[in-house]
This record gives sequence, structure tokens and C-alpha cells, in this order.
Amino acid sequence: MEKGYYKPEIKEFCIGFEYEVKLQRHTSGTISETVWSQCKFGFRSKGEDILKGEAIKNNECFIDNLQPLISSGYIRVKYLDKDDIKYLGWKMRAEAVSGGNPNNPTLIFKMDTYELRYTISENGIPCISIKDTYVDYQHFSGFIKNKSNLKTLMQWTNIIRQQ
Repeated sequence: MEKGYYKPEIKEFCIGFEYEVKLQRHTSGTISETVWSQCKFGFRSKGEDILKGEAIKNNECFIDNLQPLISSGYIRVKYLDKDDIKYLGWKMRAEAVSGGNPNNPTLIFKMDTYELRYTISENGIPCISIKDTYVDYQHFSGFIKNKSNLKTLMQWTNIIRQQ
């Protein structure tokens, strides 16, 4: 799998889950190029035609087609990175060297009274902690693989409201 991406498990898919689908674009004659199209599960997307050559009518049909696409490498998910965190409304405040390793700094973000610390674990999975600095309360500390999971966590802890 390409650096910065992973092969998802079927259980990760829920409404709004973000992933990419590999498509073949035919440019001219027999020449084609491979492109990755961004998709959200449960929403119509450019990647639908890869599943059956037509728009998918319902999610049940879509779910049935996911596992073969995942297994054959046609679906990937981007690991959580600092751009995803910023996209969700966090502002970067600092970069600190963690464990004396300048190649893997801890990035510190703020949103209102909340502080998010982000680093990459030894096995390559993003690790975050979220703390409310106003009341000195740790909301979460652990692995968050992607933007969809971070957004869900922020909704569960009322950092952002569900939309």
C-alpha cells in the first residue's frame, strides 16, 4: 500500500466515511491512466461506476461490492494527517520533539479550550490526545486512523455538533 494510505476493513464503512476508489481513465485510443477518486460512503460519487457500470441504487448493494474491491486494492483510505486536522477546524499552535526524535514531532493544535496532540506511532498509525484545557479533562488518547474517525470522535465528545 502506498505511504500515507491503508486498506480499510469493511466494518469501518458508515455513512460519511471517506475513502478513495481507483479508476481507469481512457485518454485516447488504448492509452489509459489510473486515478484515485475521493468518495463518501452513502453519497453518490464519481467512483460508483466501477462497482457495476451504473449508479448504485442503495447502500445494501454497495456494501456487497465493497469487500472484493478492498481485497483487490481498488479502495484505500488516507491516514489522518495535519491537513485533515486543520480541515476539521483545528489551528496549529506548536511542534514539539517527542521522545527525542526530530523525525517524528508531536504537533499541537487548538480549538476553543481544546488541545489536540498528534504524532505517528512506531507502526505508522496516527496517535492523538484531546484535552479540554479549561477544566483539565482528557477526552481521548489513542489511535485515530483517518479524518472520518476524528470527526466522529469530535461529535461524540461534543467538540463539534453533528450535522
